[in-house]
Amino acid sequence: MTWQADGVIDEGEYPHVVEAAGVTFHWANDDQNLYAAMAAETSGWVSVGFDPEVRMQGANYVLGYVEDGEAFIQDMFGVKPAGMGSHPPDVELGGSDDILAYAGREESGVTVIEFKIPLDSGDEYDKPLSPGESYDLITAVGSGDDFDSIHVARGRGRITLDG
Repeated sequence: MTWQADGVIDEGEYPHVVEAAGVTFHWANDDQNLYAAMAAETSGWVSVGFDPEVRMQGANYVLGYVEDGEAFIQDMFGVKPAGMGSHPPDVELGGSDDILAYAGREESGVTVIEFKIPLDSGDEYDKPLSPGESYDLITAVGSGDDFDSIHVARGRGRITLDG
C-alpha cells in the first residue's frame, strides 16, 4: 500500500469508510500502522476517539484542525467521561505524541485531516489496536480552530481492522 499524508482523500486510497455525526472516517491498516482520514463540513476541528470505555473516558483520540493552510493535530487520551479537560494531550499525562505523519486541508467548508498512527505505540495513553479486531469509535466536530472548544456534533461508529 502506498499512502501519503497530503490532506486529500483520493479514490481507492482507503478501503473502508464509516460515517458518524457528520464525520466521514476512512481507514486502512497493515500489521504495524493505521492510516486514516477524517472529513467533516466544518471550518473548525474534527476528531476520532478509538475504543472508549465510558462515553469519552478511555478513548485514544486524534484531534486536528487547519488554520491558514497549516494542519495542527494532537494525540490525546480520555481521562473522564465528559466535560472540559476530558481528553488532554498524551504528553501532558506523561505519555508521548505517537502521530507518525499527518496533513490537513480546509476547502469549500470541509476540513480533512489525514494521519498515521502505530497500532501499538507502547504508550500507556494509546490503546493497542489489533489487525482483525473491531473497535467502537467516537467522532466529534468543533467550530473553532483550537484544541479546547466544545463539540457541535458527536457520534459513534465501529471499525474492523484488516487481519
